[in-house]
Amino acid sequence: MNMNRLRVITRFYDPESPIYVKLYFVLSTMLISALFLMLIWDIIIGECLQKIVVIGAGLVMFTVTTIVFVRFKNSDMGSVLVAILSSLLLLPALYFTSGGIYGSTPIWYTFSFLYIGMVLRGKRKTVLIVLMAASTVACYVLSLVFPEFVIPHTDKTMYLDVGASVIVVGIMMFLMAGFTQYIYKKENDVANARKIEIEKLNQAQNRFFAGMSHEIRTPINTIIGLNELNLRGDLPKELVDNSLNIQSASNMLLHLINDILDMSKIESGNMEINSSAYDVGKMLSDIVGMMWIRAKEKNLAFNVEVDPEMPAMMYGDEIKIRQIIINLLTNAIKYTKEGWVSLSIACRRSEASKAVVTYTVTDTGIGIKSENIPHLFSSFKRVDEENNRYIEGTGLGLSIVKEFVGLMGGRINVNSVYTKGSTFVVEIPQLIADEKRIEDIHLTHSYHTVDHKHYKQSFEAPKARVLIVDDNEANLKVESRLLAATRMHIDTASSGAEALEMTVKNKYHVILMDHLMPEMDGVECMHRIRTQIGGLCKDSGIAALTANAGGDEKMFYAKEGFDGYIVKPVTGAALEHELMRLLPPDLVRVNSDSAEEVGEYLSPVHTRRNKAPVIITSESVCDLPKRMTSKYDIPIIPYSVKTDEGIFYDDTETGTASLIRYMDNSGVASSLPPTKEEYTAFFAEQLVSANYVIHITMAKYSTEGYKNLTEAAKSFNNVIVVDSANLSSAMGLLVLQAAELARSDMPVDDIVKRLNVLKDKMKTTFIVDSPDHLAHVDRINRWVAAFSKAFMLHPLIHVSRSRIKTGGVYFGSREKVWKKYIRYSMRDYEFMDKKLLFVTYVGLRQTDLESIRDEIEKKYSFDEIIFQEACPAVAVNAGSGTFGLLYALK
Repeated sequence: MNMNRLRVITRFYDPESPIYVKLYFVLSTMLISALFLMLIWDIIIGECLQKIVVIGAGLVMFTVTTIVFVRFKNSDMGSVLVAILSSLLLLPALYFTSGGIYGSTPIWYTFSFLYIGMVLRGKRKTVLIVLMAASTVACYVLSLVFPEFVIPHTDKTMYLDVGASVIVVGIMMFLMAGFTQYIYKKENDVANARKIEIEKLNQAQNRFFAGMSHEIRTPINTIIGLNELNLRGDLPKELVDNSLNIQSASNMLLHLINDILDMSKIESGNMEINSSAYDVGKMLSDIVGMMWIRAKEKNLAFNVEVDPEMPAMMYGDEIKIRQIIINLLTNAIKYTKEGWVSLSIACRRSEASKAVVTYTVTDTGIGIKSENIPHLFSSFKRVDEENNRYIEGTGLGLSIVKEFVGLMGGRINVNSVYTKGSTFVVEIPQLIADEKRIEDIHLTHSYHTVDHKHYKQSFEAPKARVLIVDDNEANLKVESRLLAATRMHIDTASSGAEALEMTVKNKYHVILMDHLMPEMDGVECMHRIRTQIGGLCKDSGIAALTANAGGDEKMFYAKEGFDGYIVKPVTGAALEHELMRLLPPDLVRVNSDSAEEVGEYLSPVHTRRNKAPVIITSESVCDLPKRMTSKYDIPIIPYSVKTDEGIFYDDTETGTASLIRYMDNSGVASSLPPTKEEYTAFFAEQLVSANYVIHITMAKYSTEGYKNLTEAAKSFNNVIVVDSANLSSAMGLLVLQAAELARSDMPVDDIVKRLNVLKDKMKTTFIVDSPDHLAHVDRINRWVAAFSKAFMLHPLIHVSRSRIKTGGVYFGSREKVWKKYIRYSMRDYEFMDKKLLFVTYVGLRQTDLESIRDEIEKKYSFDEIIFQEACPAVAVNAGSGTFGLLYALK
């Protein structure tokens, strides 16, 4: 009978029902089963007829309610009805027919609270919990005031009734908890599966748009290239007009492709920020040159104002900043019929090496209605369609601007008066890469229009040899013909394999390398050229020549080791510009007509040098003398020291001596590691002159610093972090050995393996004069510090496996303790590398240093003993009077 009823109920259960319907169905089924069991049990133990009738009525009522509401998938109403019937009818009736507080009803009241909490949501849950509480209180009060209303239990019946209820309710609660976990796990699995499916769809979409971009750009490259060659010739006016229209239409098509590609990346969450150091003046010159032409075509005045305090070099995502400015200016020119358009750039320093750059674009165009401003940044939506229906565009430009600004942590504001004009203000935080000011830049002289009738190549290089690698024969022909007037010797290769054959036979000064080629792509080919046995082009400039567009791609090619990046479709000007930058300057003869224009392009050429295979870098806490870091060309990124007066860089903005005086006068100071952004900028700068960076650090000196370092290193494929397991000049000794290995042309992987062996040979110990600073930075307990100071105990600090710990204590006066420490450190004298011993100290006088030298030289001999003052970031943790003997074992 019971199983038949369950089968009837199960017919109405739909596995595809929402989670709350499933939960309601299962819990209600459990409740019905429990009531049925309790009905049978009460009949067996001989409960009063009134209670049996109440349970039977409740069983019928809940069964009908569950069937109806599960059938119509309305779990909310079913749960509400069950809770109301229970609180107002069933539970009060059971309470008075089964012994009151001495019966099983209080247990069922408790279960009812759990049932409401699990199956109801929102305000309904709150209301019914209150109703159930009121029902409970009412029953207790009535039984207290009118005890005659309660049908009492015999002792035997009470024990049987309560015991059975405890067991049934306990089992139900156990099953409810298990089912709830199970059903939420299933829902979570479904959600994860959908998430994976969405990610796969996003990846497929990105592949489609990237492929579409590549496939469309490849034929457009041929069209634009051949069209440019036509414009260089002496054509009739009608053909010139046709060619100019082709050029304009092609550029518009490219703009549409870029917008759609960017929007697809933004919507799929795959748009990333790729920051690097960039030349502000160069970027503005390029933008103004492009926009000035468009403004001139509409007879609009174009004004540019640049803050003279603007740094010459900034660190940010140049590609996206450039696109933001171009999109805003394009819109301003597009929607302005007469008057002017202006671009203003201002810089506000926020803190050391950081600034907020404000870009303001103002126009005297048609303006924006106030009701349309909220929709201004919506994708694929154009405001005021009636008046703007004849203006071309996709409606994506401002949406992309908004997303880019948000990604870079900036903000954008719009001020507009309809029919009077608009002002867009964009603020973007950036790092300062070079403190040199931009000063006066003559943007009006940084660009020119190309007159097709008077084309003249910007340079000639008859002794230069260039290789173009592309699997598309049409592209090879176009690119070769575009460069023909430069008189360079140009060879072509249609595959990576053919290019490798040619680089063994010929020395090419520059190689233009297509990326997507069958069998061997351009990236693999570039790496093979760099490491080619017997190859003649290991140090040649190699530029990626690709149809893949976007700032992410530029960062990708830079990380892979390309020296340049040209996006298809290429123009003669773009090819000549990149070649002038990469060719040795003594091979380039600039035409006098183009000298002024290309002067800025040639400036990097004079400082360009072949990249080093690997460069060793470290942090200021390695405590190496500047003469050594200069001798071995070891770039150092500084730690910072934070005081009540501000934050200062190690050695450059504060020195150890001034810091010790500050702390001796009760000043509080602490060391701060470089931020992730500072590490990223540092590595980007080093990779300009090296193919790989090996950065040596101590992992556990600063947990935050190591996290920042590793996160920054993940942005580059060729930055390797090595944990020295040591601090101060012992870490510096490992840095020096790494620099020696790098100079020996040892492969990068072998250098890293060697360093992981050598780091165990470095020994780092310090004897501390006063434990106060160690207690301040939580290296030792404050009570231990106070005890040590009172009894003239001097802690010995030992650094091993990246852990700083107390290795013991010495008792006595400063001079006696120093002698004991020197004897302790020299216990390994027989096994020491006698070439170099570092004595790294904090706040010692010259007489103290001479005393230490005399004590060492009494019994021990080294080729060189270097007394090195610890950097402020180390000194702040050790305190005045601290010194250590740091050395390497053989």
